[in-house]
Amino acid sequence: MPKLLTLPSPPPSFLYGLIAGGILYFTCWCLSPLLTACLGTPSFKKRVASLNAGNSFHSLLPSTIHALVQIIGTYTFVFYGREGYDDVLPDGTSSAIVFDDRTIVPYGITHLGPTVYMGIFVGYLLADIAAGGKKDYPIIIHHLAASACWTFCACNRVMQPVGCLFQFNELSTPLANVRQYLLTAGYKSSDLPLTISSLSFFFTFALIRVAPLPFVIRDW
Repeated sequence: MPKLLTLPSPPPSFLYGLIAGGILYFTCWCLSPLLTACLGTPSFKKRVASLNAGNSFHSLLPSTIHALVQIIGTYTFVFYGREGYDDVLPDGTSSAIVFDDRTIVPYGITHLGPTVYMGIFVGYLLADIAAGGKKDYPIIIHHLAASACWTFCACNRVMQPVGCLFQFNELSTPLANVRQYLLTAGYKSSDLPLTISSLSFFFTFALIRVAPLPFVIRDW
C-alpha cells in the first residue's frame, strides 16, 4: 500500500506565538483609539481623523509594541546565540540547520524560545492584513511573503538564526513610528525633534537592516 505524502507541521511553540501575536495586535489596535481620545489634544485628534483612512494610524501602536517585543525577545538569540545549540556545534556545522523548537528555554531575557517569537511575528503580519482594510498591495504581498517564509522555516526546522536576525531588525520600526506620531502632532520636517527622529531612523535602518545583508548572503 503506497504511503501517503505527509507535510511538515509547525511546532506547538510556533502556534502559541502565532496566536499571541494576533491577540497582541488586536489588543493594541483597540487601545489606540481609546488612548488617542483620552490623551490627544483637539488638534491631534483632528489630524488623526484626517489621516485615518483604513485605520492606518491606529496600526502604529500595534507596530510599535510588536517591535519592542521582538527586540527584547530576540536580542539574546542574535548576539549570544541559543544556549545548548550554537555553542556546541561541531566544526563546520551550519547553525542554520539547528532548530530550537521549545516553548520555554533556559536562556534569553523572557525565557520564551526563538520559535515562539517567530510565531508572534507571523501572527502580527496576518493580523495587520486582517485589520488594515484597504492597504497597498505591496504591503499585503510583503506580509504574505514574510509569513510564508517564516512558516516554511518553522515547519522544516531551518534558518532560525536568520529569522531571528530579521526579527531583531524591527529595532528601526519604533523610530519610524515616532516620526509619524510627530508629524501627526503637527511638527514640520525642519523642526529639531523631527530631524533627530528622522536621522535616528535612517542610521538605525542602515545599520540593522542593510549592513548585515552581505554577511547573511555569504553565510546562507
